[in-house]
Order: sequence, then C-alpha cells, then structure tokens
Amino acid sequence: MRAGIQRKNLPKAPYTPRRMGPGSAPHHSRAAVRPGHERAFTRTARLHLLARPSRLRPLASAPAFADKTAMQDQDDIAEDAGNPPGHVYRQKPRPVGFEVTYRLEGDRLVADAGRRVDTVALSAIREIRLTFESKTAVREVYRTTLRMADGRSLSLTNVNWGLSGAQTQNGDYSAFVRALVAAVAAANPGVAIRCGRSHAAWLLLAAIGLVTIFGLAGFAYQAVSQGAGTTALIGLAVLALAYWQLAPLVLRNRPRPATADDLPADLLPRS
Repeated sequence: MRAGIQRKNLPKAPYTPRRMGPGSAPHHSRAAVRPGHERAFTRTARLHLLARPSRLRPLASAPAFADKTAMQDQDDIAEDAGNPPGHVYRQKPRPVGFEVTYRLEGDRLVADAGRRVDTVALSAIREIRLTFESKTAVREVYRTTLRMADGRSLSLTNVNWGLSGAQTQNGDYSAFVRALVAAVAAANPGVAIRCGRSHAAWLLLAAIGLVTIFGLAGFAYQAVSQGAGTTALIGLAVLALAYWQLAPLVLRNRPRPATADDLPADLLPRS
C-alpha cells in the first residue's frame, strides 16, 4: 500500500445459496465458498462425482459369450449330423481370416467361407494332387490341391489355426480327402490323381537337398582334418538338422501316379 492512502473496510456481500433443480449438478465457485468451508466444498464435490451414474455400456459377460459359442457349436453339430461321415471338413487355413467348411453334396463340392460360398462340380475337376510340406509352425503339412477345367484351383491342408496357434487335425483331413477323391473319381473317371511334386519341381528340390547335404558333409570333414573339433561338431549338427528337414520333403514328394482306391500312405497323415 502506498503511503497516505487509507484502507477502507468495505461490507461483505451476503452469501446466497443457489437453487438447484432435481438432477442438476451442484455448481461451486471459489468466489461463492465461504472462508473456512473449503473442506466441505471438496467433500461435497467428491460425493457428487461418486454418486453420478456411469454412462459406459457394460461389456458382454463371459457366460453370455460362452452361451453364444455353445449355440454355434450345436448348430455345427446339427449341420454335420445330416451328412455321411467324412463328407464335411472344417479348416481355418490362416491365422487371420474366416473358417472354411468343405462339404460333399451329391455331385458337388461346396466351400463355405461365411461371406463367400463357392460350388464346384466334381465332374469339372481334372486333377488332384497330394503333396507334403514343412512349415515353421507345423513340421508336417499335408496338402490336397484340386485343379478345375476352367483353370481355377482349390487347396486344403490338415492345419487349422485357432486361439492357441496352429493345430493338426489329421484324422478328419484323411477321412475327407479319401471321400473326396472317391467322389471325384466316380463323377469323372478320367481325373488325374498325382502324388508329389511335378518332375521339374522335384528334380530341383532333390538337387538343392543333395548340394546342401554334401556341402555340409564336406565342411565337417575339412574341419575334422584340420583338427577343429568344435567346428566339426557344429557342422555335423547342422548336417543332421538339414537332413531331418530335407529328407521327408524329397522322399515323400517324389512324383508318382495313384488311384482312388490306393492312395499313398506317406501323403495322408495318420489319425
């Protein structure tokens, strides 16, 4: 305060509470709070916030989700009950995507992916090829590829992707493939049933396998001759791993014909 200026004591404005309607939020301002009533103001605001109803929508409960899943499973069981054994095969071929249901319905093959349904006449299938593959998630992958007369192709495997990762369903796959090959052979006696890769693809695969095996064997032999025992052991371990991976690919995919009644056992997984 400057010198010579006297401080005047002005009268304080009377406190007037604000009227509120039912359901309206209390309005507080620092100017309207009396001195010494800050704690009461804070407590009242907190109680009002806790008493306000939540506007968030509740999430679906686990029992409701389980009931919906159980209903879907019951629908699938009821749908499969009307088909002969081995005439329905379900598979989710990729980690992200929809489940595909394959059904044999008379002289047709139906591939139902939920949003898209494809129907293939069994008499239009000109080639069936059974092959073997090895993937990172699943070591033994069995594949059946159908080629139609119009150039289209369709393939299915024994691998199904679920919440816990990739799983094999060998029994269902083998049963469906046997029923599918028999139905196609009955509808089109001239269908070509081929096993393994084509001759050119198999020769290339065999050449890569032989070069890899002999290269690793030569590396291990050279390490032994130079007295590098640790390096030789590493080379032998890599050699064994390469043989374990490449030998089934080369041996099972060798090209050979087959008939609907005599499918090779090494291209159909065991149950």
